[in-house]
Amino acid sequence: MSIGYPSPDVDPTAAHKLYLWIRNDGDLYRQMHEPIMKNLDRKRAKGIFDMNKARKAFVYLADEGAQRYHKEFGSDTFSGQPWHRMFNPATRRAAAEALLQNYMERLSERDRYPSRTPTRPRMSRL
Repeated sequence: MSIGYPSPDVDPTAAHKLYLWIRNDGDLYRQMHEPIMKNLDRKRAKGIFDMNKARKAFVYLADEGAQRYHKEFGSDTFSGQPWHRMFNPATRRAAAEALLQNYMERLSERDRYPSRTPTRPRMSRL
Protein backbone atom coordinates (compact mmCIF):
# COMPACT_ATOMS: atom_id res chain seq x y z
CA MET A 1 0.00 0.00 0.00
CA SER A 2 1.64 3.18 -1.16
CA ILE A 3 0.78 6.36 0.66
CA GLY A 4 2.28 8.89 -1.73
CA TYR A 5 0.45 8.10 -4.97
CA PRO A 6 -2.99 9.35 -5.96
CA SER A 7 -5.80 6.84 -6.15
CA PRO A 8 -8.89 6.90 -8.37
CA ASP A 9 -10.98 6.99 -5.18
CA VAL A 10 -9.65 10.41 -4.19
CA ASP A 11 -12.25 13.13 -3.88
CA PRO A 12 -10.12 16.25 -4.53
CA THR A 13 -12.74 18.63 -3.12
CA ALA A 14 -13.05 16.67 0.12
CA ALA A 15 -9.25 16.32 0.37
CA HIS A 16 -8.84 20.09 -0.01
CA LYS A 17 -11.59 20.72 2.53
CA LEU A 18 -9.92 18.37 5.01
CA TYR A 19 -6.50 19.97 4.35
CA LEU A 20 -7.86 23.47 4.99
CA TRP A 21 -9.75 22.37 8.09
CA ILE A 22 -6.63 20.74 9.56
CA ARG A 23 -4.56 23.83 8.81
CA ASN A 24 -7.12 26.18 10.40
CA ASP A 25 -8.15 24.24 13.50
CA GLY A 26 -6.21 25.79 16.37
CA ASP A 27 -6.42 22.84 18.75
CA LEU A 28 -5.35 20.32 16.12
CA TYR A 29 -2.51 22.60 15.04
CA ARG A 30 -1.25 23.02 18.59
CA GLN A 31 -1.73 19.40 19.66
CA MET A 32 -0.54 17.49 16.58
CA HIS A 33 0.58 19.57 13.60
CA GLU A 34 3.14 21.70 15.40
CA PRO A 35 4.73 18.76 17.31
CA ILE A 36 4.99 16.75 14.06
CA MET A 37 6.76 19.62 12.34
CA LYS A 38 9.13 20.14 15.28
CA ASN A 39 9.92 16.44 15.41
CA LEU A 40 10.65 16.36 11.68
CA ASP A 41 12.86 19.45 12.08
CA ARG A 42 14.86 17.62 14.76
CA LYS A 43 15.19 14.54 12.55
CA ARG A 44 16.37 16.72 9.68
CA ALA A 45 18.94 18.47 11.89
CA LYS A 46 20.30 15.08 13.02
CA GLY A 47 20.44 13.87 9.43
CA ILE A 48 18.03 10.97 9.94
CA PHE A 49 15.00 12.47 8.17
CA ASP A 50 12.98 9.80 6.35
CA MET A 51 10.37 10.96 3.84
CA ASN A 52 8.25 7.81 4.25
CA LYS A 53 8.07 8.25 8.01
CA ALA A 54 7.25 11.94 7.56
CA ARG A 55 4.46 10.97 5.18
CA LYS A 56 3.16 8.46 7.73
CA ALA A 57 3.12 11.15 10.46
CA PHE A 58 1.00 13.40 8.27
CA VAL A 59 -1.35 10.48 7.53
CA TYR A 60 -1.90 10.18 11.31
CA LEU A 61 -2.64 13.92 11.38
CA ALA A 62 -5.11 13.60 8.49
CA ASP A 63 -6.85 10.67 10.22
CA GLU A 64 -7.20 12.65 13.44
CA GLY A 65 -8.39 15.68 11.47
CA ALA A 66 -11.04 13.58 9.74
CA GLN A 67 -12.24 12.25 13.09
CA ARG A 68 -12.48 15.73 14.59
CA TYR A 69 -14.15 17.12 11.47
CA HIS A 70 -16.74 14.35 11.68
CA LYS A 71 -17.26 15.01 15.38
CA GLU A 72 -17.93 18.68 14.70
CA PHE A 73 -19.88 18.53 11.42
CA GLY A 74 -20.72 14.89 10.68
CA SER A 75 -23.92 14.32 12.58
CA ASP A 76 -25.88 17.02 10.71
CA THR A 77 -24.36 16.62 7.25
CA PHE A 78 -24.02 12.89 6.81
CA SER A 79 -26.74 11.58 9.14
CA GLY A 80 -24.73 9.21 11.28
CA GLN A 81 -22.18 8.10 8.69
CA PRO A 82 -18.92 6.96 10.37
CA TRP A 83 -15.88 9.20 10.11
CA HIS A 84 -13.89 6.79 7.94
CA ARG A 85 -16.61 6.89 5.27
CA MET A 86 -16.93 10.65 5.34
CA PHE A 87 -13.32 10.88 4.10
CA ASN A 88 -12.19 7.62 2.51
CA PRO A 89 -8.57 6.46 3.00
CA ALA A 90 -7.42 7.72 -0.39
CA THR A 91 -8.85 11.17 0.30
CA ARG A 92 -7.18 11.30 3.72
CA ARG A 93 -3.87 10.26 2.14
CA ALA A 94 -4.25 13.03 -0.45
CA ALA A 95 -4.81 15.56 2.35
CA ALA A 96 -1.76 14.16 4.18
CA GLU A 97 0.31 14.50 1.00
CA ALA A 98 -0.77 18.14 0.70
CA LEU A 99 0.24 18.73 4.33
CA LEU A 100 3.63 17.11 3.65
CA GLN A 101 4.15 19.22 0.54
CA ASN A 102 3.32 22.34 2.54
CA TYR A 103 5.87 21.34 5.17
CA MET A 104 8.55 20.69 2.52
CA GLU A 105 7.84 24.06 0.89
CA ARG A 106 8.25 25.76 4.27
CA LEU A 107 11.58 23.97 4.70
CA SER A 108 12.85 25.07 1.31
CA GLU A 109 11.70 28.61 2.01
CA ARG A 110 13.52 28.54 5.34
CA ASP A 111 16.68 27.22 3.67
CA ARG A 112 16.50 29.85 0.95
CA TYR A 113 16.06 32.76 3.35
CA PRO A 114 17.67 31.86 6.66
CA SER A 115 16.50 34.17 9.37
CA ARG A 116 18.82 35.67 11.86
CA THR A 117 18.26 34.77 15.43
CA PRO A 118 16.84 37.78 17.17
CA THR A 119 19.23 39.32 19.61
CA ARG A 120 18.16 40.82 22.82
CA PRO A 121 18.63 44.59 22.87
CA ARG A 122 21.25 45.67 25.31
CA MET A 123 20.35 48.04 28.04
CA SER A 124 22.49 51.09 28.13
CA ARG A 125 24.29 51.72 31.34
CA LEU A 126 23.96 55.15 32.74
